[in-house]
Amino acid sequence: MTQAPTRKALRTAAYHLIILSGYLLLSLAVLWPMSLLFRSEIIGEGDARSYIWSLWYAKEALFGQGSFFYAQNLFYPTGVSLLLNALGPLPGVVVAPLWFLGPEAVYNSALLLGFTFTGYCMYLLARNLGFTQLEAVFAGVVLLMAPLHLSSAYSHLTKSFWGLLPLALLFVRNALNPDRSRWWLLGSGIVFLATLLYATEQFVFAALGVAVMTAYELVATPAPLRGRLYWRTAFTVVVIAACVLPLLISIQIASANPSISVSRNVESLQNQPDLLHFFVPASFGLASFFADLNRETRHGLEKFVFLPWVCLLLAIIALAARAKRVWQWGLLTLVCILLALGPRLLVGATDTFTDYELPVILPYAWLSSLPGLQYMRTPGRFMEIGYVGLAIVATLGLHWLGKHCRRAVHTGLVLLATVLVIGENMPLQGWPHESLPETPAFYKQIASDPEVY
Repeated sequence: MTQAPTRKALRTAAYHLIILSGYLLLSLAVLWPMSLLFRSEIIGEGDARSYIWSLWYAKEALFGQGSFFYAQNLFYPTGVSLLLNALGPLPGVVVAPLWFLGPEAVYNSALLLGFTFTGYCMYLLARNLGFTQLEAVFAGVVLLMAPLHLSSAYSHLTKSFWGLLPLALLFVRNALNPDRSRWWLLGSGIVFLATLLYATEQFVFAALGVAVMTAYELVATPAPLRGRLYWRTAFTVVVIAACVLPLLISIQIASANPSISVSRNVESLQNQPDLLHFFVPASFGLASFFADLNRETRHGLEKFVFLPWVCLLLAIIALAARAKRVWQWGLLTLVCILLALGPRLLVGATDTFTDYELPVILPYAWLSSLPGLQYMRTPGRFMEIGYVGLAIVATLGLHWLGKHCRRAVHTGLVLLATVLVIGENMPLQGWPHESLPETPAFYKQIASDPEVY
């Protein structure tokens, strides 16, 4: 009696292992030349070294050598809070067992795992939405190959793992369903706590995605059924709040310290994308054909918000066909694009319009002015959750095509779309990489001194 379920479980596990391996191989390909220098050099430069320290410190705290949220030896003897650190302790805990391989391997592992599980978690959300395995694989590729995600290989480890965003949508979507187990409510709280422990900005993005999805569900649900949905929504909010409020309060208290500069939103004016950046490939991919335009619009590290042409075409098909759920996920994508444009509209490096030379103020200006959100300085990162919506809308386009053609043709279309998305965004050259400098003998001497000063 138990053999059939066991075989089914093993078959399911094998499928997931194959999918995960596929995303791992794709990640190794796009992170070239990581596989050649895994233990000798790190992929990236500049800020990457500070993230190595964050990974190391999380490992130290894990083994009782300090606090996860307070570094006593920085700015000694007063110390400094780490609650406002860009990268939380979660990735450091995950890669802690790998330190015997050396700091280069630890950093590269964090980057590689972030890429791999970004694709895999998006695959899980797509499967939960009812897409076929092949369609779900395509959705995962879209998120993994998003230019803003790929740009994390330059120096921004915080942007390497987006998997918690589709997981937040997956868990809350099931938590809102009155017919699903209440364990989904607890799972939603845990996922939101994990996003807060990974990067506070991702907590904001996850909250935005869930808010848009929930609002649409409440409006779209027939009136007689809304009562149960209201209750599940209320319970979900309470559980998530119970999981994250203690940490949020601690972060707020730390940000009130007058010696720490938290308000950074004015920097958004330098980091905001141009509207054209959404339609011109990133500079590490096909953008070599658009070099002049990219120079004119000052394409940069925080402005890689290109919407792959294949995805735009499939999104248009899904919208035109009024595919099921397309308005829900299309709305999420549009909201994120609007916020990603930054505090004022910029088109072709022009930010004033009409004969009066007036700027167009956008919603991001109001959002980033709210208490607790003044630290936001990179509008384009709202596309981290925006690409999740785009991946679903594009997959809906493929799914609609599958209903109107033979199975073999549909399989070919999905494979073609996957190859084209990879081709549109694949880096044409390897990422920058560097060797870590030798630790000075003086620092080694201090580290080996058992005395406490």
